[in-house]
Amino acid sequence: MKLWKQIDAWVQLLLIAASLALVISLPGSHFFAPYFVVGGWQFLSIVVHDISRSFTVKGSARNRYHVTTYIAVALMLLSYFFEPFLLVFAILLFAAPLMAAYYLALCFREIQSLQKRPLSQLK
Repeated sequence: MKLWKQIDAWVQLLLIAASLALVISLPGSHFFAPYFVVGGWQFLSIVVHDISRSFTVKGSARNRYHVTTYIAVALMLLSYFFEPFLLVFAILLFAAPLMAAYYLALCFREIQSLQKRPLSQLK
């Protein structure tokens, strides 16, 4: 799991940087695609963490983030059937970049805690 977490965090960083570069270099034409690319990767990461039960203790920051993300995805899926739920996309237009940055920071904090020596975690 340690190797997956490292690969995951660096892929996220690469995707976010590439997304920013794309939006800056080609303003307007590819604005929404990075939302789905970065969000899709992070959602896959969330599912992998849930399946492996890594850092998902009830009440932890990761667990709260997972619940928030699952609710957002459920609302996006419901928007296909009920138009009022389309509002979630307007909210995510502003919240998604903050969520992506928060999740990336969360992943790097977890990697840092995994790299500590076992005895230093007893403090």
